[in-house]
Amino acid sequence: IGAEDRVAVLLDKSVELIVTALGVAKAGAVYLPVDPTYPAERLDFILGDCDAKCVVREPMTDLDGERSDNPTDADRVRPLTPDSTAYLIYTSGTTGQPKGVPVPHRPIAEYFVWFRGDYGVDADDRLLQVASPSFDVSIAEVFGTLACGARVVVHRPGGLSDIGYLTDLLRDEGITAMHFVPSLLGLFLSLPGVNQWRTLQRVPI
Repeated sequence: IGAEDRVAVLLDKSVELIVTALGVAKAGAVYLPVDPTYPAERLDFILGDCDAKCVVREPMTDLDGERSDNPTDADRVRPLTPDSTAYLIYTSGTTGQPKGVPVPHRPIAEYFVWFRGDYGVDADDRLLQVASPSFDVSIAEVFGTLACGARVVVHRPGGLSDIGYLTDLLRDEGITAMHFVPSLLGLFLSLPGVNQWRTLQRVPI
C-alpha cells in the first residue's frame, strides 16, 4: 500500500477510525472514509466505483506481530509528493450517482495552516468529533486538530443525541471546540443544560 493506492475505511466515529486514518496517511495512501451507516445500495456503489486496493471494516483483524514503527520514505512503495492524493470524498449524490472527489496533500496542508492560524487552535484545545466520516469536515476534525497538537475526543455511540451525556462530556473533557451546522447549532442552543458548556471557545459552522 502506497501513494495513490485507495484505502476504503468503513468505520464509525471511534478511536479505531482515527488510528486507521493516521495509518493510511503514514503509508502515503489515499484515505477514503465511508460512513458504515449508509444504505447498503450506496455502500455497494461506492465500493464498486472507488477502485480501493484495501477495505478496512469491522470486525477488525488482529495485527499483533505486525510492524508498529513509523514508515520512512525508504519504506514507501512509490514516491509521495505534495501533489499525490491525500484523501477521496464521495459527494452526496443528490443530483445523481455519488462522485469521488480526490484532494491532494498540497491544498489540505495549506488548509491546516489556515485552520490553525484562523481558529488559534493549539495543544491546549480539545475538539469533539462530530461529523460523519464521509463528510469532509471530518478531515479537519481529525487531521487538522492533531496537526495543531490538540486532542480529538470521541463520544460514545449515540452520544450526540443524549443531551445529559453530552453536557457531562463537554464539561468533564474540557471540550473547547465543536463543529455545528447552523440548524443543529440552533437546536442545541435551545436545549436545557447548554449554559453548562462553559469550556467551549470555538464553534465552527
